[in-house]
Amino acid sequence: MEDKYNSWNINAAYEYPLSKRTYVYGFAGYADGGKLLSSTTSLKASGLPFRANMVNAWQLAVGMNHKF
Repeated sequence: MEDKYNSWNINAAYEYPLSKRTYVYGFAGYADGGKLLSSTTSLKASGLPFRANMVNAWQLAVGMNHKF
């Protein structure tokens, strides 16, 4: 069994002030991994009954913050 695992990710975030105590924010990210459930051994260890492609992931967040 090969024990190598590779991964990389890229992220970006931005905050925009609406007033002295309030701001809105946004965040986006992408990640890629090279071995999560790609081998039969790791698939059996996970307990999942199917082969899943879980090596790519997107993340997005948008919100507002206010300080009292």
